[in-house]
Amino acid sequence: MRDDKIMPTELEDQAEQKLPGGENNACLRLSDQSLAEEFSAEFEVDGDLRSVLDSLPYPLMLVDEAHNIILTNRAAASFVGKPAQELEGTYCPRTVHNAEEPVDYCPLSESVATGKACEKTVYLPGHDIWIETGTYPTAYESDSGKRVYVHTVKDITDRERSKHDLEKQSRTRAALYDLLRLSLSREPAGDVLATFLDRLFDIPWLALENKGAIFLDDGSGRLKLTAQRNLATPLLEACQFITPGQCMCGRAFESGETVFASALDERHDVRFEGMADHGHYCVPILSHREVVGVLNLYVPVDHPYNADEESFLKSVTDVLAGFASRIKANEELERALAEVQQTLRATVTAIGRMLEARDPYTSGHQERVALVADLIAKHLGWPDEARRPLRLAGRLHDVGKIIVPAEILAKPGKLSAPEFAMIKMHAEVGYSILRDISFPWPIANIVHQHHEKLDGSGYPYGLTGTDILPEARILAVADVLEAVASLRPYRAGLGVTRAIEILREGQGTLFDVEAVAAAAELHASCAFGFLQ
Repeated sequence: MRDDKIMPTELEDQAEQKLPGGENNACLRLSDQSLAEEFSAEFEVDGDLRSVLDSLPYPLMLVDEAHNIILTNRAAASFVGKPAQELEGTYCPRTVHNAEEPVDYCPLSESVATGKACEKTVYLPGHDIWIETGTYPTAYESDSGKRVYVHTVKDITDRERSKHDLEKQSRTRAALYDLLRLSLSREPAGDVLATFLDRLFDIPWLALENKGAIFLDDGSGRLKLTAQRNLATPLLEACQFITPGQCMCGRAFESGETVFASALDERHDVRFEGMADHGHYCVPILSHREVVGVLNLYVPVDHPYNADEESFLKSVTDVLAGFASRIKANEELERALAEVQQTLRATVTAIGRMLEARDPYTSGHQERVALVADLIAKHLGWPDEARRPLRLAGRLHDVGKIIVPAEILAKPGKLSAPEFAMIKMHAEVGYSILRDISFPWPIANIVHQHHEKLDGSGYPYGLTGTDILPEARILAVADVLEAVASLRPYRAGLGVTRAIEILREGQGTLFDVEAVAAAAELHASCAFGFLQ
């Protein structure tokens, strides 16, 4: 076989036959001498076996167990690149493979050892093809007693490439799905993008170095280094911001097209002493045809451009574009929310000041109750987000006292029954004032319930146990603690210690046990110094 036509054998159809021997079947007995001539001549008498074999579209040989070629069909001769007469009667490894020993992928040795058919699928890198090669024992023997085998070869390159393409598409979809799931994470953007780079580096069929960066438009027409992995310190400083047209990434930012380099060249504007040679893929991140960032990935020196790699990386930047849009939307939402919260805080403060102007003795009461309630909830392990509605409700819990005449609020003596009944209306009135405001939390309900007691003895509805909101249960403890500890028109302040005693007397019946315990522990650690 010519060097450019070497075709090892490996997969085919099985056939286990045995050529019957004996003098009456001389035409089927094969001699080690002049194999080609004897075999060919005798099978012409038997119906022209060669013509039958020549009709097959794929290469086929008859070989003996010592790797000698007995007969070849036309396809095998064409496949090897030599006439059949130059193949038949020769030692196959030498004639076909230019070797003195069978090639490692030849299935005949295994067939001889096992007595069974052997099939293999082999990739031949020198020819960039896939073949199936197989050997199948027959019932025939040569005159010297060597068993005869059918040996076939099929070119399955198209099939294997289709299979490879399907597998690659599947891997690509799986990788993109993984990256998409990651992009939906609620972790900080920088952390998500850094992990995004790590996942890219772990994809085995991408020829990337473990080095790269993600730049996003900072809103001023520049790229900002948002995430990176293993960049040299000088680059961290020089590439903190990239302008359009600057270096490789700036060119991708400016053009909206992928910029590729297999090594350092004149386009690398950012350099430093000792910089190692390297290549790049700089892929723009496009959102509605607008460049919103650049994905920068390092490749080994002299790595050739690969259209499939770029296509995949463009799909990756589509995922990044969605993530960048979400970041921008979140930032805008956070700014709007901050403005709303600032307005809300100002409104709540104004309401508090209005109430305090009517009742100077309870000046600062709502703010202090909000602070005490927040400390208790934090001590109980509530995160900041869960404590926000508690703080807001604390600052508004007595808003309903707007209906109570100032002389009753500031009365130094004991209240009459009608006066106390009017005071008790403030929870219901507070609910009425707040219920139509679109708070993101049930502020109106918390204010409504802050005078309810666990045993049902509270007001306005006599709710019990867990029917009372957790925020309202904490607010009730904070309200009593601040009221008892502080100065009132009808008495001097009794101090935090006395307030804790009163709360402990009512824990489990009037007040939430955990909230009271937290208040006592906070008092022991001097957390309520602002109430003294």
